[in-house]
Amino acid sequence: MGFLDTLQHSWNTFWNRDRMNFTEMDYGVSYTNRQVTLSRYSKNDVLDGIFNRIAVDVSMTNFRHVKIDGDKSTEIEVDSGLAYCLKVEANIDQSSNDFLHDLVYSMFDEGVVAVFPSKTKEPKSPTDQILDIQELRVGRITKWYPEYVEVEGYNDDPKSGKLEKVILHKRNVAIIDNPFRAYVDSSNTTLRRTLEKLALLDKLDKDKASGKLNLLIQMPNPVRNEKRRDEAKNRISLLEDQLANNRYGIAYLDATEKITQVNQPPTDLLVEQVKQLQQTLYNQFGLTENILNGTANESEMRLYYMRTIDPIVQRIASEFNRKFLSKNARTQGHKVVFYRDPFRMVPAEQMAALANTYVTAAILTPNEVREVLGYKPSENEQADMLYNPNIVPDPTATGMGMGEEEIQSEEDVEAILKELERNQNGKKKGG
Repeated sequence: MGFLDTLQHSWNTFWNRDRMNFTEMDYGVSYTNRQVTLSRYSKNDVLDGIFNRIAVDVSMTNFRHVKIDGDKSTEIEVDSGLAYCLKVEANIDQSSNDFLHDLVYSMFDEGVVAVFPSKTKEPKSPTDQILDIQELRVGRITKWYPEYVEVEGYNDDPKSGKLEKVILHKRNVAIIDNPFRAYVDSSNTTLRRTLEKLALLDKLDKDKASGKLNLLIQMPNPVRNEKRRDEAKNRISLLEDQLANNRYGIAYLDATEKITQVNQPPTDLLVEQVKQLQQTLYNQFGLTENILNGTANESEMRLYYMRTIDPIVQRIASEFNRKFLSKNARTQGHKVVFYRDPFRMVPAEQMAALANTYVTAAILTPNEVREVLGYKPSENEQADMLYNPNIVPDPTATGMGMGEEEIQSEEDVEAILKELERNQNGKKKGG
C-alpha cells in the first residue's frame, strides 16, 4: 500500500469527526464525573512523589498483544498496530513507556482517565467492523453521557495541533479508574491532616527565615509613656537589624535588658507527626520509605508489586482487552497480556542463584537470562535451549542429542551460569 493509499484509508479521531454525524445523535442527559478531580493535590511533593514512583514502575511493565494457541496453550505475539503501540510507540509524541507513565499519573491526578485510539485504519469491508489501531492517546474525560464520553485530548494535526474535545462511544474508549481513589479523595483524613501539617511546618520555616524572635524584651525602664514606647520600638528595630545582617541569628543585649522566649514553635513534635502521617499514607498505597529511596529488599518489593502495581496493571490490561479487541478476536484467542522482569526486584548478590533456578527449571534459556542482566548473548547454541543442564537426558530420547555431545552441552550451560555468578560477584565487590 502506497503513502496516498494509507492516507485515504486512515482514520483520525479529530480530523474525521464529520463522518460520525455526532450532531445528529441524541446523547442523553450529561451527568457529572463520578470521580473527584484531584489535580490540586498532585502539586504537593508528597503525593507527587507517590504518583510518579507508581507511574514509573507501571511503565516498566511489558504489555503485549498475543494470540493463545488452544491446542498447544502457547502465546504467540501478534503483529498488529495495537501490538506496536504497546511495545514500541503509542503515538508520534510518546513511546510505549511514556504513554503508560502518562496514563497512570493522569489516572491518579484526575481519578479516572480515558485511553482512546486517535488513529486507526478503516475496515477492509463494510462487514468488517474491526479497526486496526495505529495510535493511542491519553485523554481527560470532561463530560459523561449514558453511552458516550466527552474526551479532551491532543490533536496532532500539524496545522492546528492542540487540545480538543471530542465525543466518543464508551465501547471505543478504555476508561481506567484509579483503584486507590479513596486514599486521594478530599475526604481522606490521613491525606488532609498530612497536607495541613506540612503547610504548618512550611509556615514555621518561613517565620524562622523572616528573622522573628517571638520574644518578650524587658526594658530597663517603664514604657508607659510615648517616649519610652518609642525607645522600645527603636530597640526592637535594632535587634531586627542585627538578625537580618547576621547569618547565624545572633543578637546582643544591654546588661539591663532581659529576654524571655514565648510560644516556642513545637517544631520537633510537628516533624514527628508529619512523619507518622506520611508513613500511614505510604501504607495506604502499599509503599514504604525504603521503596521510595531505593533500599527496599526483595520481600518489600514483592509485596509492593502485589498490593499496588498489579491492581493497576490488571485494570489496564482488562480494559484494553474489553475495548480494543473485538468479541470475535477474543474468542479466537487474542489477548492483551503483561509481563514483568523477574530480576528487577532481586538484589545483585541473589541474581546468579535466581538465574540458575530459572535455567534449571527450563523457564528461561541462559541467553534470555544474559539479556535481562545486560550481557551480550553467548554464541554457544545450547545457550538458546530450554532444558535442565543438571539432568543427563535419556540417550534414546529424540531431539535432545546423545552421548558425548549431550554431556558437552551440560558443561557449556554450567559454564555460562558460573560466568554469570562471577560477573555478579565482581559487580558487588566493585561497588
